[in-house]
Amino acid sequence: MKIEEIMKSAKEYNENYEKMLQEEIVDVSNENTIARSKRIEDVHSRKDELTRKNEVVIKQIEEGIEILNQMKEIYEKMNFNGYEDKQIPKEQITVFNEVIEPEEKRVNEMTCLTIKEEVPKETNEKDLLSSRQIEQIEEWTKRRVGNILFDSNTDDWNVNTSVFGEKIMNKEYLIIVIEDTEGNKFGGYINSKIGQDYDFITTINSFIFSLESNGRIKGMKKFDIKCAQYGFRLFEQSSDWLFAFGSESDIRVWKSKNKILSYCKQSSFGYEDMRNVLCGNEFPKRFTPQRIIVIEMN
Repeated sequence: MKIEEIMKSAKEYNENYEKMLQEEIVDVSNENTIARSKRIEDVHSRKDELTRKNEVVIKQIEEGIEILNQMKEIYEKMNFNGYEDKQIPKEQITVFNEVIEPEEKRVNEMTCLTIKEEVPKETNEKDLLSSRQIEQIEEWTKRRVGNILFDSNTDDWNVNTSVFGEKIMNKEYLIIVIEDTEGNKFGGYINSKIGQDYDFITTINSFIFSLESNGRIKGMKKFDIKCAQYGFRLFEQSSDWLFAFGSESDIRVWKSKNKILSYCKQSSFGYEDMRNVLCGNEFPKRFTPQRIIVIEMN
């Protein structure tokens, strides 16, 4: 690349860099949590791309500076070796210095900004799902994500005081997502209304799914229900259990105090001969929920 092209590329990039880098995450009225999560992830994706471009431009500027330094060195040698018209080399050296010094300063500034951007950002860590995971859930359910009805980070799910049942009672088309302490992310979909009899409800089109499996499954996958009469069960507020999917508890979650007793036992959904697809093990082994959210699908 010619020196003129390098400097032109750097100049054009510099004019927009700080402005783009300062893109802020602002509140949007009437925006639900999932939509906010997607928007925030898009902002950070743009900043990540900006940082990558920044690294390319830094390299281009450094190449341009190197060319100028080489030319400067030639003129300095001409001046030192008694060139007849020394005024010309001196003027050229002055020009080179006037170009090189601000560009070197610019490289240092851009490098500092790049390092700053590479420091872990305050992403919307309160939100559990990535944009791709949201898109996959919407594709599976043929519905759009709505509001979060329950979030174990902020809502009570203890014995006798849990608000889990209250939050989902008489609701339908619900996605429950569990993230455990091992980094697995899985859950289930309920397409029938949650009744007040605290028994299993029939859910013909329900399924359970894996979003993240620590490499056990390639990508994300859902498993359709085989025993529709054992789709989902909400337990009483006084029970030690929070909820279950499947007759033999494909997923059974205990309330907060005893959450380490939660487990998976594949039985009521079609797993295609795959094992340990949800939490990485099966009963009598256990898993510990780190976070649970319930999303209402629209």
